[in-house]
Amino acid sequence: MALGIIILNLSDNVLREVNEETTAYGVWNKLESLYMTKSLTNKIYLKERHFGFKMNPSKGLGQNLDEFKKMTIELANAGEKKKKLSDENETIILLNSLLESFKDVKAAIKYGRTSLSLEECIFALKSTNLN
Repeated sequence: MALGIIILNLSDNVLREVNEETTAYGVWNKLESLYMTKSLTNKIYLKERHFGFKMNPSKGLGQNLDEFKKMTIELANAGEKKKKLSDENETIILLNSLLESFKDVKAAIKYGRTSLSLEECIFALKSTNLN
């Protein structure tokens, strides 16, 4: 069943790459070897993209946050032993990516705190976006 689900979600060109594999485990390992490269070049590219992330004004907050989380996961997976940035650093990168329309929320999140968590930041952004 897992093999079928993976196969159904692959594009034709990727499907040709894993055509010889007969198990979900084999397909998954082949995909990892093809696309989860842990080279220095790839890590630098992912870090540049992550650190330079800016929210796209044509997308909604949810889509931008989803893209941010996706980059965070890709960066963590590219490192040895799945190292990831600290929660505080992730929050700072997210705050830095905010559009001008979030400047008041950004100020409220940054000041008057003793700690800063990504979860609290995302909650505040989503709460503000509802108004």
